[in-house]
Amino acid sequence: MSRRQENKARATARILAAAQALIEQHGVARTTTRQIAQHAAISYQTLYNYFPSKSHLLQVLMGQDISEWRSTVDNIIKQHAGDLLGSLRRINEVGLRQFDGDAGLMWQEIVPQFFARQADPQQLESLNQIAHERYHALLSMAQGMGQLGQDVDLHLLAHTLFCLSDHAFLRLFQAHMQHPETILRTLDEQTALLLAPYLGSL
Repeated sequence: MSRRQENKARATARILAAAQALIEQHGVARTTTRQIAQHAAISYQTLYNYFPSKSHLLQVLMGQDISEWRSTVDNIIKQHAGDLLGSLRRINEVGLRQFDGDAGLMWQEIVPQFFARQADPQQLESLNQIAHERYHALLSMAQGMGQLGQDVDLHLLAHTLFCLSDHAFLRLFQAHMQHPETILRTLDEQTALLLAPYLGSL
């Protein structure tokens, strides 16, 4: 890596760290790009060169959340030892807790922009694909261990699990008066009902 690239990477990291610290302290709505630039000890123009808008900066922070969530979920799948409902609960719990609090506030601000086509839809599509792939990977492992029949349509089942979790996340973003534990409990019940015919038939 050249010195220029190293300087750019350090500046980017400093900006993101400043944004994260200010958001945790003041919330998304009250954090401005000028405050972030000041906190990162750079000029506003320099910040603009790296992140042309607050939304773009938030999307990068969200990308970090997604990467952390994916790594944690991958570990849950690797550690799966036979309790399919338990593994699914841990995956759902990680997601709800990962995107609650300050991270949830960022998502609340960005998600409507996806639907208004003001933000890059590829990031949301990427998250959806990652989630579907993880559900499918866990179901494939469970099928290989004999916990699901060979005739189960894993793609359809993974898609249905994703739809349930996606709805739970939307409830979390839209109703902060509800505790994540309440939403997780409902999601657990829905997941158990969905899998009951497949698990009970073995």
